[in-house]
Amino acid sequence: MLILAGSAIINEAILTGESTPQWKVPAAGRGVNEQLSIKDKAHVFLAGPRFCNIHQIRHFLWSQTLNFGFETSQGKLMRMILFSTERVTANSWESGFFILFLVIFAVIAAGYVLKKGLEDPTRSRYKLLLSCSLIVTSVIPPELPMELSIAVNTSLIALARRGIYCTEPFWIPFAGKVDICCFDKTGTLTSDDMEFRGVVGLSGCTDMEPGMSKVPSRTLEILASCHALVFVDNKLVGDPLEKAALKGIDWSYKSDEKAMPKKGSGDAVQIIQRHHFASHLKRMSVVVRVHEEFFAFVKGAPETIQDRLMDLPPSYVMTYKKYTRQGSRVLALAFKSLPDMTVSESEARSLDRDVVESGLTFAGFSVFNCPIRADSASVLFELKGSSHDLVMITGDQALTACHVASQVHIISRPALILSLARSSEGYEWISPDESELIPYR
Repeated sequence: MLILAGSAIINEAILTGESTPQWKVPAAGRGVNEQLSIKDKAHVFLAGPRFCNIHQIRHFLWSQTLNFGFETSQGKLMRMILFSTERVTANSWESGFFILFLVIFAVIAAGYVLKKGLEDPTRSRYKLLLSCSLIVTSVIPPELPMELSIAVNTSLIALARRGIYCTEPFWIPFAGKVDICCFDKTGTLTSDDMEFRGVVGLSGCTDMEPGMSKVPSRTLEILASCHALVFVDNKLVGDPLEKAALKGIDWSYKSDEKAMPKKGSGDAVQIIQRHHFASHLKRMSVVVRVHEEFFAFVKGAPETIQDRLMDLPPSYVMTYKKYTRQGSRVLALAFKSLPDMTVSESEARSLDRDVVESGLTFAGFSVFNCPIRADSASVLFELKGSSHDLVMITGDQALTACHVASQVHIISRPALILSLARSSEGYEWISPDESELIPYR
């Protein structure tokens, strides 16, 4: 269903596996004939998920049904997971191919016996036909299903001794065919807990600010309000990175969408409008009110925010690449004042996203660490030793991904990153330290 007006917090874990409730907002500024795509998932909710805290739905919720049906791919998958209706047996195509292979040789052998038998006029035709039939039927082993079951049971015993249990035993032979293992980075190879290291890039150098007391108030306000955290059952939930930032700067966030410092003096920040994070844009923004003044706060990937700044600091690129090479996750922070563009909250809510996210002033980089799980390196080392190809899938910055991949044995040699060529059209291979450039052909 497409949301037309209002907003809602929906738990989609049963469909997507995403444990964090998602904020669904209306599809504003879209043409009547414009086609929807996967980029519009923030405006659409499917059958199955549940609404979290109905009282938090803003005023009302209007939506339009786009499609419905009783037979869907996701429905079949969910039915199989919940009720295990799909039965897996030992009757695979490999068993059939093995039997066919034996039958071919049996037919050749029976044909030879039949040919030689017909050349002997004294031989009984009845016994000759019986012999040929026995040759063909005897090659089909009646104990084959039992032998396959014994192999599966032996595998189950071996797995159980290692503390591994399988609810669908006949999938084990198929698991033996796996030769590529793909891993998500955040939350799988690394832990779910993010550590806020601090803010860099404010004073024109690449060093970390010594403490939050030295960080400008505008930067703190961006970290405290530019997020998509929500309250579900009186508990703050959302992206661990955004929760770590709020904790690191020692600010609080209330259910009325207002952020304020826990200690000391500081102005409260009231969120007026959110433009949620979009993976294809690599940024998010909010319109806020601070002391009756309106501001646009933006955060996102450094390479994305770079093109939207009015003045680019000389050390901008060098600073964020320094920390991404260390495996840290870096977000660029920016803002702009809206004194002449808005005079009321209703006008602030109606501002176009491109207007909000352009002509920005740089406010620093926020740096986060995501520790690698204790057993990630050892498990991947064993998989690599068993001749499995290892792949890491991530949406993080390429330099961060290279560092994590080297820590967990996915790569053992210096990595090369495929990126857009700087001096010409096309692509080029570049090393993480930019000491090596190879044109892509």
